[in-house]
Amino acid sequence: MTRLFRLAVASVATLSLANACPNAKDWLIEGDPVDPVTGEVYEIVPGAPQLLRGPDGRYGTDDDRLGSEIGDVDLVIRSVAEIRGNYPPPAPQRFGGAIPTVDAGMAHGGDGIPFTVGGTNGVLPLGRLVAPPYFRGHPILVLAFADLDGDGYVGITHLDGDRFDANIEEAEFVPIARRYAIVDQRMASGEIFVPAGGPPGAELDVVLAAVTYAGPRFEAFLGGGVPVGPAIMTRLPFAPVTDLLEIVGDRPTAAGLDALVGPEIEPAMDPDPGDPAMGESYTLRLDGSQPSTDTARVRSGKFVRFAFAQIPDPETFTDMPSRPLRRGFDDDGKPVTYEILHHLIVPDDGEHNPTTLRIVPIDALGNIAALPQPDRVEIVASGSIQIEAPDTDGDPNRETIQIDDVRGVDLVINDLGGRWDDTNQAELRLSASSPPNLLAIAVVDPDVDDSGTVDMDDLLLIDQARGAIVGDPDYGSHLDLDGNGRVRRTDSRNASKSFGSSVPTP
Repeated sequence: MTRLFRLAVASVATLSLANACPNAKDWLIEGDPVDPVTGEVYEIVPGAPQLLRGPDGRYGTDDDRLGSEIGDVDLVIRSVAEIRGNYPPPAPQRFGGAIPTVDAGMAHGGDGIPFTVGGTNGVLPLGRLVAPPYFRGHPILVLAFADLDGDGYVGITHLDGDRFDANIEEAEFVPIARRYAIVDQRMASGEIFVPAGGPPGAELDVVLAAVTYAGPRFEAFLGGGVPVGPAIMTRLPFAPVTDLLEIVGDRPTAAGLDALVGPEIEPAMDPDPGDPAMGESYTLRLDGSQPSTDTARVRSGKFVRFAFAQIPDPETFTDMPSRPLRRGFDDDGKPVTYEILHHLIVPDDGEHNPTTLRIVPIDALGNIAALPQPDRVEIVASGSIQIEAPDTDGDPNRETIQIDDVRGVDLVINDLGGRWDDTNQAELRLSASSPPNLLAIAVVDPDVDDSGTVDMDDLLLIDQARGAIVGDPDYGSHLDLDGNGRVRRTDSRNASKSFGSSVPTP
């Protein structure tokens, strides 16, 4: 399962421009391997093998192959506000091992992680800091990738001893924060604000990385605001497609940097650490052993309210903005990863398979946060579900629970009645001394069109929406039978198991 990533820069308008290669004496890419046919510098992630298109000329297809060249370091980032002289080592190896720690926030609140990023000639371990004459004014894309599962790595890895959590680790490919920085003289500096964090003892560790293009700029290309290549980068958890014709498009424009909407990363191929040729070459480590990247730590903010959460299932988890992963604690005080829930799907299968949720304290940005003092919450269930535990008053629709600390409390719910007899919709309302929180719940059965029979029409409706996720126009919770937030082949298989069955209509 190897999916290549495309690094895309969205713009108001696009243009056609042949990818130009800068002079081979460019200080940033001097000594980098060159394609003997085209004369262009290979664009390779540091420490990873070159990725070559096969005969079809496209990445992400079965004929792709790995080359013999290994990427060197052309770009370096550090979580410091300024660098004088040589690059210092990454955070875990400087400051006596202390990692810079900030509060989660946005640009107008919280703390930003300071960074400085610049070029190097790639000689091990870092080489000397270099800045060709054209580098001043260059835009550099700075990215923060989060260790969402707390295993000490970012990306799909076997180094954590778990070969079956790739679905969760894949969520770490999406940057938790990003921003552009402009080179002033030799380097670019600034702050990157990370909205995600964790409570004391389970803070969120992030890896800072960066991508830019070397080479000259032309007025015809985005007003001369963006260089034309080749791409240079720090270590990344994926291999990006860097062809500017694919990234920017093929229609001419004179738009400048102010027309850029923002960077986007689209998956096309996952790194496979089980592939002997690839191994862990895309895994980002937080121990300071990779010289081009750096690390920082992010705390959650002050408690503002409670939310519903759930430990993700590695087999069915699908990354999506409406169910972000955040660090918290289990009953024993061990750091764990939760999904923060805004919607939930419960199968209409009767009392046999209850669903366990977690009520956790969160900050204003949705991160699990320390609870300053014990608090009480009231949970009200309506529609097709009931509260099974805790049950102190015998009322399946209402329960008041005391939450003592950041660990939160489990809540067990189930659908009412028997198999396939519910009215499909339900809701949990959570209120306390803080603002209330609503959790929309769909209680689903395989008769997705409510015709009374599981038939070919149901399978067709699911197949037509395959690939849709929560928020897409084609997505419907009634089609998402496994409740992972994405309509996919397993939903068709689940419906097929009940083909021909009669189902009471709502």
